[in-house]
Amino acid sequence: MRVVFVYPAFENLGIEYLSAMARAAGHSTALAFDPCLFDDQFTDLPLIAPFFDRGAQVVQQVVDLKPEIVCFSLVSDRYWWFQARAAAIKKLLPGVPIVAGGIHVTSVPEVVLEQPFCDFVVTGEGEEAFIELLDCLERDRDYARVRNLGYERNGSAHLNPKRPLIDDLDVLPFPDKELYRDTSVSSRDLYTIMASRGCPLRCTFCNNNVYHREYKGQSWSRTRSVDSVMAELRHAVARYEPVEINFYDEIFALKDSWLEEFTHRYKREIALPFMACLYPGFLQDHRIAMLAEAGCVKVDIGVQAVNEEMRREIMLRKDTNEEIARGIRSLKHHGITVAAENIVSTPGERENHLVEMARFYNELRPDILKFYWLKYYPKTEMVDVAHRLGHIDDDTRDRFHRGEGGKSIATGGSLPSADARKFYTLFVLLPFLSQRTVTAILDRRLYRFLPNLWFPRVSYLILRWLNKKKDHRSEAILHRYTKHYRHYVGEWLGERLLWPIRRRAPLPA
Repeated sequence: MRVVFVYPAFENLGIEYLSAMARAAGHSTALAFDPCLFDDQFTDLPLIAPFFDRGAQVVQQVVDLKPEIVCFSLVSDRYWWFQARAAAIKKLLPGVPIVAGGIHVTSVPEVVLEQPFCDFVVTGEGEEAFIELLDCLERDRDYARVRNLGYERNGSAHLNPKRPLIDDLDVLPFPDKELYRDTSVSSRDLYTIMASRGCPLRCTFCNNNVYHREYKGQSWSRTRSVDSVMAELRHAVARYEPVEINFYDEIFALKDSWLEEFTHRYKREIALPFMACLYPGFLQDHRIAMLAEAGCVKVDIGVQAVNEEMRREIMLRKDTNEEIARGIRSLKHHGITVAAENIVSTPGERENHLVEMARFYNELRPDILKFYWLKYYPKTEMVDVAHRLGHIDDDTRDRFHRGEGGKSIATGGSLPSADARKFYTLFVLLPFLSQRTVTAILDRRLYRFLPNLWFPRVSYLILRWLNKKKDHRSEAILHRYTKHYRHYVGEWLGERLLWPIRRRAPLPA
């Protein structure tokens, strides 16, 4: 079958795995890529975005590829985008089935199936179900026994039973990076890989909270063998010659024994700088030393909240501030760039909590501070926590559980508070200010007079650029994001500047 994936703005490992599985089964695959300039999950400029909208071109690209099935992978932040693109595609290709998967579908499959343009949904881990669906459609077989599949039957959503998780991740093919070959995404600049799937934590605000419930009784967190990871990376080095490796795991290297073997082999067989995400509770000095020895240049750690009671009671995280502080100091000692991630506007958050956060980071001074707004994702426990605390009413809870309302975590979240808006400005400016200056601002409560930043996320990204280290390896993802905009804005300008020249050019004889 001719399979066409449609995806916005970024690289997606999920559809790369699906594409690899489909090709191995004898199907052909292609990608219709929507750049979503100034309207992605990190940059939201509604006055500018319409001028750069490529929705019509993306839909036409899908039509031109003559698909036999069209596939979307959904996160809640982009559900509206899926609705617009899928409806337009269905109008032009009414006989071509449209299938949707991803965390939003897993959270609210019935809501997605309500859409008249969506024919199938795949919930949970989707590779095996997807290949079985392709086989059923190609051979005109009944798909009623395809586990993880959902569809409409007799006017209502029908969801087939779940299949077990893939226990041995080594059986999966390497992700199909060729899917993105005609886009701004380049595996030569940065090769993205996952050494594991899932997360042992079930933080109330996170998609893993949903997956743990969906796969109750099974181990959602699984790790590939070091052999498998090394084999993929050797292939990547030979094929793409990447400059840097990005481990996209929720938490990288959960076991010491795995990390020891990885460190020994990675520095001998790959020897490229890499970045990874870690949980504060795993930031022991001996683990950080191994990461540094292997070639790790940057670590993102999810702090989320500095107030320990809020972190424990609202977010279900048991790490302590002492562990976080010790880990940040150790990472800096070993020369690894530290990016500390945080969430503001959580239910129960008060001014004193934000002051506590500012003082904490003013003392520790991580290299990069990241602040996101809380987004109430459907079916996560955070929605019910907020309702229980009286932060949201019944109607709002129901809307959030349907996946409605709010911006992305980077551009405003669901319910940004006035206090958080003021402190966001302080947090963005903190790396540029001396410790003494920040202390004075906090002691005298001068943050009350700080302006709300004009397009705060854009301001944040600009300041990140101004504050970047001479060693650009620690900002590889920011470089990729910038390259994406240079590529597509340049293409947009070229289309408009060259069009008058083309019109004046004489016709060939």
